[in-house]
Amino acid sequence: MIRHACAMLLVGLAATGCASEPDAKPLGADQFYRPVDRAGAIVPGAQPAAAPPPVTVAGGVSQESAKQLDFVSTQIKPSATQPTTSATPAAWAPGQYTPLGGVIAEVNGNPIYADDILRQVSSILSARAKDLDIQAFRNLAGSEINRQVDEEIRAQVEFAAAERNVSAEEKTLAENITMQWRDKLITDSKGSIEEARRRVREDQGRSLDDLAKEQYRVNLVRVYYTKKLFPRIQVTADDLRRYYEKNKDAFFTERDNITFRLIKITSKDLGTSAAAEAKVNELSARAARGEDFATIAGEINNDPMLLRTKGLTGPIDRGAFKLEAVETALWKLNPGAVTPVVRIDNDFYIARLDEKKLGRVKAFEEDDVQRRMLETLRGEQFTTMRRDMETQLRKDSVVSKNQQMFATAVDMAVANYPKWK
Repeated sequence: MIRHACAMLLVGLAATGCASEPDAKPLGADQFYRPVDRAGAIVPGAQPAAAPPPVTVAGGVSQESAKQLDFVSTQIKPSATQPTTSATPAAWAPGQYTPLGGVIAEVNGNPIYADDILRQVSSILSARAKDLDIQAFRNLAGSEINRQVDEEIRAQVEFAAAERNVSAEEKTLAENITMQWRDKLITDSKGSIEEARRRVREDQGRSLDDLAKEQYRVNLVRVYYTKKLFPRIQVTADDLRRYYEKNKDAFFTERDNITFRLIKITSKDLGTSAAAEAKVNELSARAARGEDFATIAGEINNDPMLLRTKGLTGPIDRGAFKLEAVETALWKLNPGAVTPVVRIDNDFYIARLDEKKLGRVKAFEEDDVQRRMLETLRGEQFTTMRRDMETQLRKDSVVSKNQQMFATAVDMAVANYPKWK
């Protein structure tokens, strides 16, 4: 999932001054997915999606509104993730059943299906299984399934509220953002919609149509909260000053640090300490003659990690490097200089200082300090208001959980424990 689902649209809006074409035709939901039933069959009467027209936002969106929507998008994340070849969900053990159609909860008569919940928690459970005994795994499965059910309940009540309270123009905006997301997914799949469908199916065990529907629902909630909650966020100058003083050391203080390249030669690898010392002196002499230190460090290094990185180390804060004698030698140098040979027990080191930065405390007035504080404090207020609104929405909704289906879902997860272990 794109970190900002509407990022591409917002960039486009800013670049064009947020203008829109006067005759822009609103995009309907059927233009970015085809309605399907749960078995994957096309609903009777549904028409295949045509190639989408260029995205425009009916009525225009101001730059300030675009910034507000971008902020809200960072606060509300979809439960699904952007398909990647490394995000393949865990497969259920051969012969195991899936409670397809099993309803684990309902919100105002709308079902939440157990198989959807299991799909969303399978990657977490499969990754953790190897570290847990079976009872701990069962506890984790119950906790994750319950957490995901609560996430889906929240998504349902928020979407219902959004549908009731946004305008037709705002729904069109959510549709356009979803279209932009879908186009990006296809572009990342070599421009092929079939490739995009294959990736989503293989990586997440679901259809692109289902993923687009979910993305639309998330985008509509984002648009709704941009209108409903963002105007209520108030961060004062006193709030900013208090946050700065409280977090100055943790967030706004840059430490003295160095970046360097390091060569390690060990007596163990060379056979004797005399041989190791002779080798490191030879390398030191080569560096002194002007040979590139990074090249030497990438050719001869008894530390495999340093060999792979050509000795690159850091940035390391002053006093944080475990080889104190090496660090002390480095702080005496100017960038580009090489330390004398440093012996620690039966190992020998030489290092070249690449960069030295002296620390400072960032000023309250600096732009990046102001931006970080504002985003953080706005985020805290938004989270609190969203939680309060969700509590009220749940009170106004009819929510029920099927404990028998919950137990079945946990049993199914546990049945896969031996394979995942």
